[in-house]
Amino acid sequence: MSRRLDVSIDVVKSKVNKLIKKEIITRFYAKIDFSKLGYDFYKVFLYLKCVSKGDLQKIINYHSNDPNIINMVIQISSWDLEFEIMAENYLQYNKIVNDIKLNFANIISNLESVILSEDMLFPAKSVVDYSE
Repeated sequence: MSRRLDVSIDVVKSKVNKLIKKEIITRFYAKIDFSKLGYDFYKVFLYLKCVSKGDLQKIINYHSNDPNIINMVIQISSWDLEFEIMAENYLQYNKIVNDIKLNFANIISNLESVILSEDMLFPAKSVVDYSE
C-alpha cells in the first residue's frame, strides 16, 4: 500500500490503526485460492422453515467443528443461512450436504448450492464466528 500511495509504511500503519480504533475496519481475512490447494469451493444456501434461534444455533453448533465448512453467514437475502465449503472433490462435498439434509430435515425447507472459482460476497446480517 505504501508504494501504491507513495507514502511511508509508518503512514499506512498509522492510518490503518486509526480505522481499526474507529471500528471502520473490524477484521482482516485471507483470500485463499482453494484450487491451488487441490480443493473445490462451494456455497450452500439454506432456506429455513420458521425456526427458533435455538434451532439455528443447533445447525451452527453441529457444523462448527467440520474442517470443510470454512464459514457460515446469516443472510439478509432470500436464503437464511450460507455455508462455505471446501472439498477435495464432488463426492466429499455431496457427503457434507447430505449430512446437513439428513440431520436438519425438520428445519430446512430448501437447499441450493453452487461451485465457485473464487469467493463471492453477499450482504449479510451477521457472520457466525464459531472459532472462539
